[in-house]
Amino acid sequence: MVGQFGCLWGCVIVCPSLICASLMAKTPVNSKNSKSKPKLVAGYKHGRVPRAVREQQILDIAEQQFLEKGYEGTSVESVRIEAGVSRPIIYDHYGSKDKLYLACVKRAREDFQRQLESVWKEPGTHEEMLKRGSELYFRIVEENPRRWLVLFSGSVVPSYGELADEFAMLRQGTIDLISSLIKTRAPNTNEEEAEAYAQAVFCVGDHLARWWQSHPEIPRERMQRYHTNFIFNGLAQLDSD
Repeated sequence: MVGQFGCLWGCVIVCPSLICASLMAKTPVNSKNSKSKPKLVAGYKHGRVPRAVREQQILDIAEQQFLEKGYEGTSVESVRIEAGVSRPIIYDHYGSKDKLYLACVKRAREDFQRQLESVWKEPGTHEEMLKRGSELYFRIVEENPRRWLVLFSGSVVPSYGELADEFAMLRQGTIDLISSLIKTRAPNTNEEEAEAYAQAVFCVGDHLARWWQSHPEIPRERMQRYHTNFIFNGLAQLDSD
């Protein structure tokens, strides 16, 4: 009996390793499935993605990570892993994490500026023009408050240094556009006056949008009304010039 029990305990101790070895030997390894295939990028296979398409793919991934993780939580490494590319490719396209972030900001601002230029050039009074621009801006804030906070307000980046300076230049580009649109609609407006009004339009909208982040219960239409009512009296003076 002792010999039999000893045999049984030996099986209990030895069998797990034998079973695992047996299963590994019998389970075929599919080498084709051991590595995941690179994802197609806009229909292009890995290694054949045009530069412009790759740039947009990297920006899409970077923007999403900046929104979800914040500026500090996003890295070149995390972006390149999700994009399925090497670090040199990221650096070749954008140079650094700062440049990658600024490229996301630039793309978002340029899209907004194209739309703004379009609505401001439509026929109508200064008040109607202002209302259309205000609606466009606050719709962007409403549709994705986090995106506005990260890409438009600059709240997630340092307030000083090279990154802050370059971010400020992109914001100034929007102000310059507003100034030029004011001069287009009111040709007699001088340079200083146009920029002063442009600063007012931009800064009032920016600070109201920041305040709205803390008061999301306020309807967008009311925010637009606060914006237009506050600055309309100043712009209305251009009608008499």
